[in-house]
Amino acid sequence: MDDDELDEMLRLANPARTPRDAPLTARQSAIRESIIAMPDRRKPVRVLALMTAPVAALSAVVVMLFAVFGPVGQQPAAAYGPHPLIYSETHLSAREVVETAQQRLSASSGSPQAAAQRMSRSTSWRLAVQDEGEPQALRFIEPVITELTWHPDLSGTRHVTAGAAVAPDGELVTEQGIEAGTVIDTTRFDPGEYPVSVPDAGSMDETDIRVLLDAYAPLDSGSPAGDAAWALVDVFGEWTLTNEQHAWFLRALLEYPELTVLGTTKDRLGRDVIGLRAGTSAPGETATLLVSTQTGRILGVENAVTSTEHPLAVPAGTVIAYILWEDNT
Repeated sequence: MDDDELDEMLRLANPARTPRDAPLTARQSAIRESIIAMPDRRKPVRVLALMTAPVAALSAVVVMLFAVFGPVGQQPAAAYGPHPLIYSETHLSAREVVETAQQRLSASSGSPQAAAQRMSRSTSWRLAVQDEGEPQALRFIEPVITELTWHPDLSGTRHVTAGAAVAPDGELVTEQGIEAGTVIDTTRFDPGEYPVSVPDAGSMDETDIRVLLDAYAPLDSGSPAGDAAWALVDVFGEWTLTNEQHAWFLRALLEYPELTVLGTTKDRLGRDVIGLRAGTSAPGETATLLVSTQTGRILGVENAVTSTEHPLAVPAGTVIAYILWEDNT
């Protein structure tokens, strides 16, 4: 791996965040005002995400696959991303999927995730883009694993290691630039230094969560559910939330239009999930939320190109980014 490739992995794992004039709170007005005060990360980020956006926003959203009869999937014509997940059709509606997830979340309310924790562990990847804006063809996919722990005084540690490289078809490879488990970066934050996005997310109730999503994707302006996924990425990148909060997020997402059930599959960590696909405000891009079929928790988000309207010249069906939360199982 050369210096440019290492720099790209560091950017992916260690996003630069915009400082806030005032910290966010869990209360509705503060959440909304603080998020709205941030630079608009919705449409501009989706269009340019793979070129310049911070990783937290970048890794957010979603796989696109067409749900037809039986197992479905669309393999890109060129190797610009990992193979799309293959879904087996289910006849459940989005509401039924959410209701089932809520039942599972309620049944496991005594699990270790019963209290919100200031920590997150994720595996993520994004398509690299060259200086000229052209997507970079791949020999293999090299995800990064990010472990973050932070404290109320905004001190903390972020530890980044290389994940196991896989070929675009999903097979493990041994020919790679950096060995799995290699430490890429360790950043320690002194008190007051960690630039947390939503410092009071651990205390958010259902109304707070609806206000948070609305700040990222205003319902009254017709925003699609895929835009609301940016909120999930920011929050889940810093917190391991309670089962109850996961249920509230899922219920709030039902208020957005055109949330489509893709079916069941295994995510890129081998976990059983069901996919909920949503549109985004970016042309030619969709977002898919991955929900555990065992616990009901939200496990990840993938994003993919769906048409030639997208600014990246990659085939329709190409997965361009994903993030999977390992501490949310």
